[in-house]
Amino acid sequence: MVKGPEGRPRIRNNDNAKVKKKVTNTSTSQDAENDVEEDPKNISDHIFSDENLMTCIDSLSTCKETFLSKPTNALRKLFAMSENTSSQPEYRTQMVSSCSGRLVPVLIEYLRRCKKGSSEQYLSLLVLNNLSIPVENKKFIALECNGIKILSKLICEDPSSHLICIILVNLSFADSDLRRDITDHKLQLVSALAYTLKVR
Repeated sequence: MVKGPEGRPRIRNNDNAKVKKKVTNTSTSQDAENDVEEDPKNISDHIFSDENLMTCIDSLSTCKETFLSKPTNALRKLFAMSENTSSQPEYRTQMVSSCSGRLVPVLIEYLRRCKKGSSEQYLSLLVLNNLSIPVENKKFIALECNGIKILSKLICEDPSSHLICIILVNLSFADSDLRRDITDHKLQLVSALAYTLKVR
């Protein structure tokens, strides 16, 4: 410590720098995670690839809160991938089958955590709606991922959600073999839709 002309302590420049450095390093790792914003203009991240898909899946499956920027950006990327089907119509089927089929189970579990009427719920439903269109995806989503059962429950909890109704129709509008396979869930599905029409 160096004393000034009046005998009072004088802070040297390097001491001041140490103080500033200590203050700037007090933010927690949780704050840093919440503040991280991925650049939505990075077009390469919105093109389907196993790497991009896995990144999005990890963002959804590991998020502590559904409304954080990281999972929300992941949903935007997934929507862009599922919409980019003009030149590559098989993208929607590849998204469901790639990465060991993890996307739909993770997406449905994330959807169950979303607050009713929230923007992240809407984005999740948009992605799931696109994925439910190809015939190749219907059985996997409806039965193996319990899509019919889970969405039937969600529509009872939120009868105003037209997107859930559309997805249920997409999944049940299939070939006769699949309609026969979902017989066990049909009563629950019909009851859910009937309840929705009654309260709307």
